[in-house]
Amino acid sequence: MKKFNVIAISLFAAVVYVCYGVVHPEWFNYHEQYQLFMFGGEYLGEHLAVASGLSGYLAEFVAQFYFFPYLGAAIWAGLLVLMGWLVWKVARILGADESHLPLSLLPSLLLAIYCGDQYVMMTFPVALILALAMSLGYNKITDQRRVWLQLVLIPLVYWLIGYGVFVYAMISILADRRKFSYGISNVLIFSGVYAAELLLTIIIVGYTVMKQYPFIDIVCGVNFYRERLVIPAVQHIVALSVVAVPLVCGLLKHAKKAVTITEIAVVSLALPLLMPVSHHKDVYSLLTIDYL
Repeated sequence: MKKFNVIAISLFAAVVYVCYGVVHPEWFNYHEQYQLFMFGGEYLGEHLAVASGLSGYLAEFVAQFYFFPYLGAAIWAGLLVLMGWLVWKVARILGADESHLPLSLLPSLLLAIYCGDQYVMMTFPVALILALAMSLGYNKITDQRRVWLQLVLIPLVYWLIGYGVFVYAMISILADRRKFSYGISNVLIFSGVYAAELLLTIIIVGYTVMKQYPFIDIVCGVNFYRERLVIPAVQHIVALSVVAVPLVCGLLKHAKKAVTITEIAVVSLALPLLMPVSHHKDVYSLLTIDYL
């Protein structure tokens, strides 16, 4: 199965590279020309002064390399593969079998399709990757009392990555249930406490340090979508898939080779087939003119 896993990851990365770097290199130019990045503590401090600042800072760092579309395509493909690998690590925690690794690329596929909307900013993919990494880091703590750390960690994670905190919290609950055999009642209690803590954090932030921002920015993140006061429903679906896919993988039994090959084919071929839907022809004609 390891051979099929390598094929799945390699083929998916190659498809992303070709679809974005060869077919639509103007996508990278559009993102790079509207981004600014400067090294230095003061610039980092300006980002960390608002919620989701860390994800925004790292997203701008990545976007500066999009000046070279072929390099940008390699970085973008690498980020999507990294996200898929992190989803797989979460799935393994939840009991997933190794034969279903191609399914862990589904959230990356949905993200690649969603990002065909040129208004989706790199902050969103970076926030999801950080949420996955932070949830895996949290799971490294073996003491059952780690749930109490969430009283501090959830507000901190919210401040660093904004919208990604919802993914972090849900994965953490699922990991706790798996690791410590918590029942449904415990899961519901944890969910209620985390939700209340998040709501209180958002209210405090909204009425103090970020009172000049609209509520949708405080909840869904600053600089996640270029068009202000709008967050497409697809964004929530992509974020939910990051939690749902590992959970489903953990419930599936060992797959035969034919099933694994089918999963590889679906994950690899869906992006080029759906690009006409996700990449609006007239919009990308304008982006191409700007790029040229």
